Amino acid sequence: MDSVEAQLDPMDELPGSEDALAPGTKLLGGVYTIDRFLKSGGFGITYIAHDSLGRHVVIKECFPGAICARHNHSVVVRSRHSLGELAKVVNCFKLEVRALSRIAHKNIVKVHDVFDENDTAYMAMDLISGPDLLDVIDDRVEVLTPERVMDMLEQLLGALTHIHGMGMLHRDISPDNILLDDQGDPVLIDFGAAREESARKSRALSGLQIVKDGYSPQELYIKGAENAPTIDIYALGATFYHVITGDVPPDGNSRLLKIAEGQADPYESLIGRAPGYPDEFLRAVDKALRVLPRDRFQSAEEWRLFLDGKISNQGAEAAISTLMTWLDENPNTRVKTEPLPKREISKRPEFEKPKKITRQSYDESLLVDEETERRITSKTLRIIRSVISRPLGLEETRESDWLEDTVVEDGPQGLSVEYRIRRAAFWVIGLSLAVGAFHWPF
Repeated sequence: MDSVEAQLDPMDELPGSEDALAPGTKLLGGVYTIDRFLKSGGFGITYIAHDSLGRHVVIKECFPGAICARHNHSVVVRSRHSLGELAKVVNCFKLEVRALSRIAHKNIVKVHDVFDENDTAYMAMDLISGPDLLDVIDDRVEVLTPERVMDMLEQLLGALTHIHGMGMLHRDISPDNILLDDQGDPVLIDFGAAREESARKSRALSGLQIVKDGYSPQELYIKGAENAPTIDIYALGATFYHVITGDVPPDGNSRLLKIAEGQADPYESLIGRAPGYPDEFLRAVDKALRVLPRDRFQSAEEWRLFLDGKISNQGAEAAISTLMTWLDENPNTRVKTEPLPKREISKRPEFEKPKKITRQSYDESLLVDEETERRITSKTLRIIRSVISRPLGLEETRESDWLEDTVVEDGPQGLSVEYRIRRAAFWVIGLSLAVGAFHWPF
């Protein structure tokens, strides 16, 4: 408790405390007593307080300063036109607090109570007495070794998996919204989803800054951007980029504009710049900080599995695992499917069926065409004629004499069987005469 009491400085020394409740102010009939102002933002004021049992807590008051002011203890609108807008902001605040009260995770701040008072709403939550990560980075409160940093990221990925599994987003992850508890474990605080919803519903608050340069992805700079876990993935990657390098990464909107203009992305990869860290760990942070949401890890679980080496950089297995986990947690969800559009499929060319092979078709396939057959026969007859005629001193006969009375019948695929028989006979007679001529006694 001593470390907490040491923080109880006078309110007037802190910026933004002019609209804060004074120390000693009682809330909820004396259940909570304000000890000191802690900080303020565009949507609320945060105090350190104690409850009726003397336990220190954090009290957050819904106080959108752009449309309201303090009158005694009450919160009043600056203009009657803003009365409805204040009611919307208070309602968003209470809805988020009730959602946060259902979260039970060691790396997420525990919400104890939500109540109405002073024409606004309040929430009570655990006081984490340790420093935030921004203090650790800037003031070097303690040295964070690579092993310590990697363990912290593992824990926060588990916290994000839990939050996203409940259908919620943080939307404001940054080093100043991560506190270190007594054991040195990181604890997420100050969810920004209600601020975004309030800014969307209120014209007076729509101009308030709901992004943090360097930590917010480029899609948060666009009004009406879709909510997705990749928003928190980017912010967590930017936070650990800051922890590892000591510098805030280039803001997402500037990166997108540079790329759209055809210039190089000003982001510089962590690979080779952070001694002591495995390349796969640094590569994962780089992937989380991709400009386009589709190029990042699609879930905290996918990032965690990547670090465990259970999936490749493509993340297909993690996507399936995340989907199955979500379906298990939401058994009554019905997935609407639509039939694929019909496409005209071109017909394949029709091929002729193979013909049945018979003995006749096989024999006919061995035949050559008539012209080739005539050339072979003519050349053979000339050789036989010369062999017979010269040794016997006979006159050379014409080729037509040899083929006299030979009838050629054109069959379906070549020469007739009759012609082949006659041709073979001529060959046998010619060869016999030739052999006899060489052995004839002169």
